[in-house]
Amino acid sequence: MTTIDSKIGRFEEMLLRLLKIAMLLAAPALAQDATVLLQRGIYREETAGDLDGAIQVYRQVLAAGPQAKAYQAQAQERLKACLLRKAGKPTEAPRSRTFIMSTRVRDTRSRFRPDGA
Repeated sequence: MTTIDSKIGRFEEMLLRLLKIAMLLAAPALAQDATVLLQRGIYREETAGDLDGAIQVYRQVLAAGPQAKAYQAQAQERLKACLLRKAGKPTEAPRSRTFIMSTRVRDTRSRFRPDGA
């Protein structure tokens, strides 16, 4: 009985190791799926004009879990804009990071110039 128990124990260890490896390999694929989903949502929103489809895709990105964290903020912002547009309320265009950063740099530079320009 002990040899069978030890073989089962080794098999379980090997199975757990394979499961861990599979999970590690699947994480980048799930993040890539979030990228594809986000692109699909942007296409539906901006090109096809399908707000309902875009809303559905953005919700999928938000439900993707922590591996899609890098894309969830943009999906949430776009989801909000789609819902507001669907309700007929005016939305402001999302400001890009480049614009925000250039504004901060410009503000910082003006503080150090004596003429304020």
